[in-house]
Amino acid sequence: MKIEAAGDLLKEKIESSSISPPEKTPLYRAAGEIIEMALAYLSDGGTFLESGDEVNALASYAYGLGWLDAGIYAGLISCTTDIGFTTLECDEEIPETLGEHLKEKTGRYHRMLDSAVSGVAPASDKESPVFTAATDIMDIAGRHLTEGSGYEQGREGGTSLSSALWHFSYGYGWLDAGVRIGILSITGDRALFTV
Repeated sequence: MKIEAAGDLLKEKIESSSISPPEKTPLYRAAGEIIEMALAYLSDGGTFLESGDEVNALASYAYGLGWLDAGIYAGLISCTTDIGFTTLECDEEIPETLGEHLKEKTGRYHRMLDSAVSGVAPASDKESPVFTAATDIMDIAGRHLTEGSGYEQGREGGTSLSSALWHFSYGYGWLDAGVRIGILSITGDRALFTV
């Protein structure tokens, strides 16, 4: 997927989304925050793309999609189009002039996601259905950490640091949303999360 198309996908998902819980409930507020985050990263991605910073645009769109998909999975957001969860790769070549920026950001997001995955735990009792949701979110983030690592090390073919960054950013969005809505609790570095 091209970076601009990722922004279009995020925009389409936001426009076809609505908050599921009733107004004036805590879950309504949590769902609203998820949509706010997705909108903020859609805007940031557009600003970065317009300024020629494809690296930060890519990370912004993937992160926003992670937040939104986590909210849909948790049942806080309803999406009227059948887009499904975002499992795409970034197949856009980042300009050579941004190569060092891409390498640095990909490495940093790899380290951050690795720390974030090991720095959360389910917030609910093991017998609660929310416990299963927490472990699912942690598994999804862990899978994207693994997939991103494969791209970063060249095991997945191609030169795809951009796909590595995509996976790291997307997985991170899932974890961050899980913490924000209270499915996950922070056991590690709180600075890694948007709380």
